[in-house]
Amino acid sequence: MMNSECNTPLHEAVKQRRSAVALRLLEVEPNCGHTPNVDMQTPLHIAAREGLTDVVEKILDIPWVPEKFVATANVRGTALHQAVLGGHTRVVEILLIRTAPDLIDITDSAGSTALHYAAQKNDTRMVSMLLDLKPELASRPNDRQQSALHVAAVNGSIAAATEILQHSPDAAESKDKDGRNAVHVAVSNVDTLRGLLKVIGPAEVINQGDSAGNTPLHLAAKMAHVQSTLTLLKDPRVNPCLLNRDGHTARSLVEERLAVGEMDAYVVYLWEKLKKQEESRCKNLQHLPPVATYQSLRRRSHRSAGSGNACLAMIVSLMTSVYQEVAGVPGDHHRRLHSGRRDTHIREGGFLHTVCSEDTATG
Repeated sequence: MMNSECNTPLHEAVKQRRSAVALRLLEVEPNCGHTPNVDMQTPLHIAAREGLTDVVEKILDIPWVPEKFVATANVRGTALHQAVLGGHTRVVEILLIRTAPDLIDITDSAGSTALHYAAQKNDTRMVSMLLDLKPELASRPNDRQQSALHVAAVNGSIAAATEILQHSPDAAESKDKDGRNAVHVAVSNVDTLRGLLKVIGPAEVINQGDSAGNTPLHLAAKMAHVQSTLTLLKDPRVNPCLLNRDGHTARSLVEERLAVGEMDAYVVYLWEKLKKQEESRCKNLQHLPPVATYQSLRRRSHRSAGSGNACLAMIVSLMTSVYQEVAGVPGDHHRRLHSGRRDTHIREGGFLHTVCSEDTATG
């Protein structure tokens, strides 16, 4: 007997976490534990997600021949995916021991394995269990060419990322559809970036270019993620002298932003820091893009350069003090530096923009 969603009484019992009722139904109709509803969810899937260990064991006690899994028809994956999603370690152990060996290889409709789910949930024990059984899962991409390490980076799952790299250091070299590794992905979240830099060893990975030749430093600078850029610059393994496919360094990418009118206090500060890094760390400066002057950037952005040097000095002075004040200190300024937002959202940036504009108008 099924309802309009093809749910059997057993589906409804496990949804409501009524284990005693579910066990009684299984005694009456032993084979109903694998009956799918319209969402391709069986009672086993739901019991695994809800952590109903006794029901899962009872369903698995009954011999059955699993049907071929059709990934495109099952958005939520297998019972193993669901157990990981629910955070039920004991259910995961039972499924890995008592089901077909290839269950761990089966993906959901997006090509994600159970390890991708464990990485998303930042569940280190799940990650360890899955990789102990199948180490090669660490390099298995989903349909977006994301490894589990990419997923961990996207979700800020530092503990899971660390566990993955302990099992499989080579996972750091995995690239997504844009040719980006996990460090590239992490530049949008400075805390995640800091965590990854602690556990990723090779400089080659940290300086790896994506499909456009952009290293993580290029990407952080291009996106004006101030704290991520500064975090990378503090790492001696990061090379600020590298060119992307368009011949840009991270510094010249910031100049591109400034040249189109983004005379934002934080972006100018970032530009100054990148210039200093190039000057001190790059041996062949003649091979790098020429360094623009503040005046030339002002002209290119259709502004007068009359008081550019004074304004620049003010910006750099203020930004140095602001960054020293907020570095490592939670709060409003920290969040805004972290997000890389423009001076329309920042009191100091708006003040400087006004001063520079007024100064220019009178100059």
